Amino acid sequence: GVVGAAVSSKIVILAGVAGLAAGATSMGLNNYISSKSQTEFYKSEVERERKEIENIPKREREEIVAVYKSKGFEGKLLKQVVNKITSDKKLWLKVMMEEELGLFGDDFENPYKIALITGISFIFGALIPIAPYLFIANVSSGLVYSAVVSILGLFIVGSAKTIITKKNWLKSGFEMVMVGVLA
Repeated sequence: GVVGAAVSSKIVILAGVAGLAAGATSMGLNNYISSKSQTEFYKSEVERERKEIENIPKREREEIVAVYKSKGFEGKLLKQVVNKITSDKKLWLKVMMEEELGLFGDDFENPYKIALITGISFIFGALIPIAPYLFIANVSSGLVYSAVVSILGLFIVGSAKTIITKKNWLKSGFEMVMVGVLA
């Protein structure tokens, strides 16, 4: 959008850096709040379950029975499993969180770390389309190079993620290009 109105690469760079700063800040803070909210929700559910185990243990015990009945336990074995779990309040709470609610306490990253990683990642990603304007004075030519470099960057990132996902690098690279172009 800025390229169409800009007469100088310096204006494009300035607008790009302003967008980079705003986007990195926004994305970082958004992920901070999101990550922190997930952790807070988990902790509130832990506290709620802890109170229920203390205040209404019979009902909570029945919930353990229902969970393990649904897994095929019955009779004496079911009773042994339930007795074992409910004899240890820490284990009981852990089972309620994981089996009843599907919440696992070790799934949460530090919100500050998430924010920092997101912000830095956004900065690197936003630098890619700005970089050609550092070397090319002609705004129109800069746009072409910016588009090419951006598409190449998207392909590289999409392909690189297959180091973790173990999927086809070519397919993943093209998928990232398509998503980026659509965005």
